[in-house]
Amino acid sequence: MSKIIVNNERDIMITIVIATKNRADFLERLFFYYASVNFRGKILIGDSSDEKDLNQLKIILSQYKNILDIDFCEMPNMNVVGCHLKLLDKITTPFVACVTDGGFLVPSAIDRCVDFLVNNHQYSIAHGKGVLFELDREGPWGNIITLGEYMPLPAIEHDSASKRLHHHLANYSVTMYCVYRVEVWKHIWQGMDSIEDPGFAGEMVPCSRTVICGKAKAIDCLYLVRHVHNRRYRLAPTYSWLASQGWSKAYNLFIKYLVDDLLRREQLTEQEAKDFVQKSFLFYLRRAINDTIKNIAGIYPYPIQNTISKNRLNFKQIIRSLPGTRQFWRFIKDLRLGAVDDLSLSALLNPRSKYYADFMPVYRTITLGEKNNVQ
Repeated sequence: MSKIIVNNERDIMITIVIATKNRADFLERLFFYYASVNFRGKILIGDSSDEKDLNQLKIILSQYKNILDIDFCEMPNMNVVGCHLKLLDKITTPFVACVTDGGFLVPSAIDRCVDFLVNNHQYSIAHGKGVLFELDREGPWGNIITLGEYMPLPAIEHDSASKRLHHHLANYSVTMYCVYRVEVWKHIWQGMDSIEDPGFAGEMVPCSRTVICGKAKAIDCLYLVRHVHNRRYRLAPTYSWLASQGWSKAYNLFIKYLVDDLLRREQLTEQEAKDFVQKSFLFYLRRAINDTIKNIAGIYPYPIQNTISKNRLNFKQIIRSLPGTRQFWRFIKDLRLGAVDDLSLSALLNPRSKYYADFMPVYRTITLGEKNNVQ
């Protein structure tokens, strides 16, 4: 595929990496968005799709080849870890970010993260705020029915690698969607093909190695908007994960990689580092089990906080049908938006929100960009 850079006013600093399978329609939505905001970085795709979806995606790619800088790589029968490993040598920019095909990274926020990392070398990663949303139908386009803050993005600023690792495991967060220094990104994936467990290889080990390498910065900007849908890839729940065949072998490799990374950065004996990692992992495990129990009990509605129940939604519709209530609720929402850091849908749609300008192109893409094609 030909490479065309739309805007060369500054050097291309970022590559967005996407590992995908059988979701050409979601990638079409993503391309529509990045074209609409004149994204200036590179987009690197590792695709393991079946033939039908692959052919559909090639048609979509042909429509954007002169608009976006897309490097498309066919990777049949490849899992997520394999895709990322195969794509490492294709990343030529100094910074990289990963996103699912159902997520949007805001270009202005990416630029702020890159600028921060350029000037703060003790940090490995940076990110802004994130939100999750659900639609009223299957597929990539529709009306947003729930939206809430995406919590698992890290802010870790301890000076020592061991303290950062302990904080990370005790307050587990997913670093994968942050802006990375490319050398850190390439390091965290090295050797992951030796771990068969997808939870360790595709997330836990790379995320933990990330915070050992350096600090994690949270910047006040809208950075990630991610779609929660039924076709997304999910890891096994904790109780199934712990009982899975080969878990012990994967766990020992998890310990090995983190111990090796710690020993490169701190004056510890191998046994001290191993004891530290094992004890820190217990903090992770305790929280993971507690969250799983809350999920089963229906107490903790992850991944979208403050999800509206069907009963509550019906009650809201009844109230809205009463005379004068729309004007009243609009007045109340305007009062609420005195707090400009609100990440509710009503706040993001208000022009007075400091996140409005970055959210609206995503919102238009989701609800209007291809709405006429939704059956």
